[in-house]
Amino acid sequence: MPSPTPIKVLFIGGAGRSGSTLLDRLLGQTPGLVSVGEVTNIWKVGFTDDFPCGCGELFSGCPFWREVIAAAFPPGQGLDLPTVKALRRRVQRGAGKLHLLSPL
Repeated sequence: MPSPTPIKVLFIGGAGRSGSTLLDRLLGQTPGLVSVGEVTNIWKVGFTDDFPCGCGELFSGCPFWREVIAAAFPPGQGLDLPTVKALRRRVQRGAGKLHLLSPL
Protein backbone atom coordinates (compact mmCIF):
# COMPACT_ATOMS: atom_id res chain seq x y z
CA MET A 1 0.00 0.00 0.00
CA PRO A 2 1.50 3.38 -0.97
CA SER A 3 2.09 5.88 1.80
CA PRO A 4 -0.45 8.71 2.00
CA THR A 5 0.40 12.17 0.75
CA PRO A 6 1.93 14.21 3.59
CA ILE A 7 -0.33 16.82 5.12
CA LYS A 8 1.08 20.27 5.80
CA VAL A 9 0.07 21.58 9.21
CA LEU A 10 0.31 25.19 10.34
CA PHE A 11 0.14 25.64 14.09
CA ILE A 12 -0.87 29.11 15.21
CA GLY A 13 -0.24 29.82 18.86
CA GLY A 14 -0.65 32.99 20.79
CA ALA A 15 -1.48 34.49 24.12
CA GLY A 16 -5.06 35.48 24.82
CA ARG A 17 -6.26 38.50 22.86
CA SER A 18 -3.33 38.27 20.41
CA GLY A 19 -5.38 37.85 17.24
CA SER A 20 -4.67 34.15 16.72
CA THR A 21 -8.38 33.25 16.54
CA LEU A 22 -9.00 35.95 13.95
CA LEU A 23 -6.06 34.70 11.87
CA ASP A 24 -7.34 31.12 12.22
CA ARG A 25 -10.79 32.09 10.97
CA LEU A 26 -9.43 34.11 8.08
CA LEU A 27 -7.16 31.28 6.95
CA GLY A 28 -10.09 28.87 7.32
CA GLN A 29 -11.92 30.79 4.58
CA THR A 30 -9.17 29.98 2.08
CA PRO A 31 -10.00 27.19 -0.38
CA GLY A 32 -7.93 24.08 0.28
CA LEU A 33 -7.28 24.97 3.94
CA VAL A 34 -9.07 23.58 6.97
CA SER A 35 -9.29 25.51 10.21
CA VAL A 36 -9.82 23.38 13.31
CA GLY A 37 -9.89 26.22 15.82
CA GLU A 38 -8.63 25.63 19.34
CA VAL A 39 -8.01 21.94 18.84
CA THR A 40 -6.59 21.60 22.35
CA ASN A 41 -10.18 21.86 23.61
CA ILE A 42 -11.48 19.05 21.37
CA TRP A 43 -11.49 16.49 24.18
CA LYS A 44 -14.03 18.51 26.19
CA VAL A 45 -16.04 20.60 23.74
CA GLY A 46 -16.02 17.92 21.04
CA PHE A 47 -15.93 14.45 22.53
CA THR A 48 -17.53 15.24 25.90
CA ASP A 49 -19.93 18.15 25.31
CA ASP A 50 -20.63 17.52 21.59
CA PHE A 51 -20.61 21.24 20.77
CA PRO A 52 -21.37 22.30 17.19
CA CYS A 53 -18.47 22.34 14.74
CA GLY A 54 -17.79 25.44 12.63
CA CYS A 55 -19.79 23.75 9.85
CA GLY A 56 -22.92 23.89 12.03
CA GLU A 57 -23.19 20.13 12.71
CA LEU A 58 -22.70 18.73 16.18
CA PHE A 59 -19.17 17.42 16.64
CA SER A 60 -20.43 13.82 16.63
CA GLY A 61 -22.23 14.35 13.32
CA CYS A 62 -19.65 16.46 11.48
CA PRO A 63 -18.43 14.62 8.35
CA PHE A 64 -14.94 16.16 8.64
CA TRP A 65 -14.40 15.11 12.25
CA ARG A 66 -15.92 11.67 11.64
CA GLU A 67 -13.31 11.07 8.94
CA VAL A 68 -10.49 12.38 11.14
CA ILE A 69 -11.57 10.23 14.09
CA ALA A 70 -11.91 7.12 11.91
CA ALA A 71 -8.35 7.63 10.63
CA ALA A 72 -6.89 8.42 14.06
CA PHE A 73 -8.73 5.68 15.95
CA PRO A 74 -9.37 2.75 13.61
CA PRO A 75 -12.20 0.36 14.54
CA GLY A 76 -11.13 -2.11 17.18
CA GLN A 77 -8.50 0.17 18.71
CA GLY A 78 -10.99 2.30 20.59
CA LEU A 79 -10.55 5.65 22.25
CA ASP A 80 -10.02 5.76 26.01
CA LEU A 81 -11.21 9.32 26.61
CA PRO A 82 -10.50 9.42 30.39
CA THR A 83 -6.88 8.36 29.76
CA VAL A 84 -6.48 10.95 26.99
CA LYS A 85 -7.86 13.69 29.25
CA ALA A 86 -5.55 12.67 32.12
CA LEU A 87 -2.54 12.74 29.80
CA ARG A 88 -3.55 16.17 28.50
CA ARG A 89 -3.80 17.56 32.03
CA ARG A 90 -0.41 16.06 32.90
CA VAL A 91 1.30 17.54 29.84
CA GLN A 92 -0.30 20.97 30.12
CA ARG A 93 -0.02 21.30 33.89
CA GLY A 94 3.03 23.55 33.81
CA ALA A 95 2.68 24.97 30.31
CA GLY A 96 1.05 28.19 31.49
CA LYS A 97 3.82 28.89 33.98
CA LEU A 98 6.60 29.29 31.43
CA HIS A 99 5.81 32.98 30.98
CA LEU A 100 6.80 33.57 34.61
CA LEU A 101 10.42 32.80 33.69
CA SER A 102 10.51 35.52 31.05
CA PRO A 103 11.61 39.04 31.98
CA LEU A 104 8.94 40.57 29.69
